[in-house]
Amino acid sequence: MPFLFEDWSEPAAVVAKSSTGDVSLTRRTCRATRQHPVHPETFCLDLVSRPGSDEVWIGETPERYVVAGPKIWGLSRSMQLLRVRESEHTGGAVDGERVVIAKFLEKFLNDPRTELWRDPCPKTINLCRVFGWDAVFGANAYLPVELVEIIDAEADETGVTVSLKSTKTGQNTGQDFSITLSSDLDVLSASMDGKRVLVVRNALERSGALQEWSDPARTVVPSTQGKIAALLCDRVYARADGSGEQARAKALVLQSTGDVWIGPSDCRVAAVGERILGVTGRDGDLLLFAGPRTRIPLSQGSSQAFEAELVKFDNVFEANQCAWSPDAKKNLVELFQGDARFASAFEFGLRTVAAREDGVVLTLNSGTPGMHPEIVVGPNLDIVSVRVLTSAELRSR
Repeated sequence: MPFLFEDWSEPAAVVAKSSTGDVSLTRRTCRATRQHPVHPETFCLDLVSRPGSDEVWIGETPERYVVAGPKIWGLSRSMQLLRVRESEHTGGAVDGERVVIAKFLEKFLNDPRTELWRDPCPKTINLCRVFGWDAVFGANAYLPVELVEIIDAEADETGVTVSLKSTKTGQNTGQDFSITLSSDLDVLSASMDGKRVLVVRNALERSGALQEWSDPARTVVPSTQGKIAALLCDRVYARADGSGEQARAKALVLQSTGDVWIGPSDCRVAAVGERILGVTGRDGDLLLFAGPRTRIPLSQGSSQAFEAELVKFDNVFEANQCAWSPDAKKNLVELFQGDARFASAFEFGLRTVAAREDGVVLTLNSGTPGMHPEIVVGPNLDIVSVRVLTSAELRSR
């Protein structure tokens, strides 16, 4: 479709924040209309420069400008995405600004909705990879509405800090987000409602690594200190043998310590001391998974360290044809051998998982009415104690 361009407006001053304080930028605007007999579409374009600098910014009018070092950043957002478009260096050439405009228009005329975001210049930060899908969207995960707005943008010697807020819709009461980005758009730090958030995923939307792992979601893990906050990612694997079966894995990281656990998605998890233990059951056996027993840093470098653990796990798991190998296996018949209240082989289900100083406490549902086996597994995967609780004893705990 052909475009109709208005003339660029007269230069006007606009103030943006930088590491040295407020700076004055020169801004010109232009309206471009894609002509269509039924659905014409109008775009508002900005052309921004900084006096005394060879940097030129051009693009759709952003919500905020901020100056990061020599670069001018234009910030906008769409759903869970924070878009950053940087200025381009003219090299001091006499026709440098004209060249920048020509390059922009070449892509814009082709398709302004897609081509502009294939350029290396703009970058997209996925806020869900930083704060979690549930934090950004709340109860409105599938509503096509703008749920996040940019409140402010500041710069210092460390990087650019963008403040955002989610809107109060549905059950979402509105969250205050803050994210600090380096000049390379690495996430240096993040917070939600004033509390630090551990960043475990590369937030760049166009980063192709580890796309199979989900964005982090908030969860809690029972521990000796009560329920503690954790972040959860999961992945579905297709088995290499062509059987059509699938394996599901989940990765947990404790926000307070950075301890990492990776194992089967059906595991129930608890933390005892510096050990995270995952427990599940199959074919009358209690399967125990200790995870990688690694700890990632709580500050800069946390996402790189966590994703390195995911890559390491992926390589080993896929080399083993997506087959799980528990760190320990306990046969329930052997544990309760001689107890006449149970059959020689009985089905069970995990009822509750808790933590205390000597280990993880597992309460089971058995096939015997009113009888609930309790097993305490120590931090070293040994059986600390075994007993059977009646329903009345279980209720009184």
